[in-house]
Amino acid sequence: MTRQGYRRRFVDRIEDRNPDVMYMKIGNGYVIPCDDRYAVVDNRLTVVRDADILLHTWIVTLGQRVDRGHIVATTTPSWRALRKEILKNPSLMERFPTWHREFEEFVAGGYFESHWSDVVLSPRAGDGGFDIAARKAGLQILDEAKAYKPSYPVDHPKVRAALGLLIEHKGIHQVRVTTTSSFAPRILPDFNHLIPDMLVLRDREQLVLWLRSIGRNG
Repeated sequence: MTRQGYRRRFVDRIEDRNPDVMYMKIGNGYVIPCDDRYAVVDNRLTVVRDADILLHTWIVTLGQRVDRGHIVATTTPSWRALRKEILKNPSLMERFPTWHREFEEFVAGGYFESHWSDVVLSPRAGDGGFDIAARKAGLQILDEAKAYKPSYPVDHPKVRAALGLLIEHKGIHQVRVTTTSSFAPRILPDFNHLIPDMLVLRDREQLVLWLRSIGRNG
């Protein structure tokens, strides 16, 4: 569809949300690819922006409310575009510390795209110490997503708090910590006896590898 076609749809059928369009979270605008950047279309104004504009759009679609939050019903075109941009330029992840919720949504979308079932995104407040819950092949996991700057590694107290989830929540087999940064020195050797059966620590490099694997091996 041409940009003019998108504009006509925006004006004439704004209430009919097209699942193939990247809608802005605030307002009624939408985003479309524009060469190697993105065009934001809102009423009669079009602005060309870099890939970080994707953080202003809906990354996942939430469905039914459950005890721990909301089921992730599906990912959006924004999730797929954001994954593509991060794989092309991982430094884009350095934007996430300003957009913590969007990072949680992005990681939750990764589980959905990796064919995990019952992917649940916790509420913004009172999340119970984890951001994502998911199930696959009998394995139930909780993931705490940490959108940190590269200069701010995940420390020991954060990892210990994540491990406490195994005691607090029945039926959980494994906890994970996923970060845009790294882990403090000594964390890997100190917790090595729990890795990978009970604990998975996914730093920036591991996160990129995981994103790259999605669609290849589930």
